[in-house]
Amino acid sequence: MFPIMQQLYEMLVFLSESLCLTYTRSIHTQLEAALLETERLTNLCPQFLLELDLPSHRSVVNTLLLQTSELVRGKVPEKKSHTRKKPDKTRKVSDFIGANLRRGRF
Repeated sequence: MFPIMQQLYEMLVFLSESLCLTYTRSIHTQLEAALLETERLTNLCPQFLLELDLPSHRSVVNTLLLQTSELVRGKVPEKKSHTRKKPDKTRKVSDFIGANLRRGRF
């Protein structure tokens, strides 16, 4: 019983978060319908929860979450690459690995 409810509540959280995003306005009606259906499922009695076809419902929710992801990723600009800068040739680069630092000559 607990794993079923846990999955339903996780879906509720993801759907609620998706509805808060401005990028997902084009699919808000589908997200709201999935949210209401998921809420309805959480109110079922234990006997019906055990008979519930949860993978089928999860598939519908997953499709909407994937659409949400595509919409959000399509609107967010790409980050600059995090490649290391090449060391400046004019500046002396010190290598302190294994060096004797007691004399203070760097």
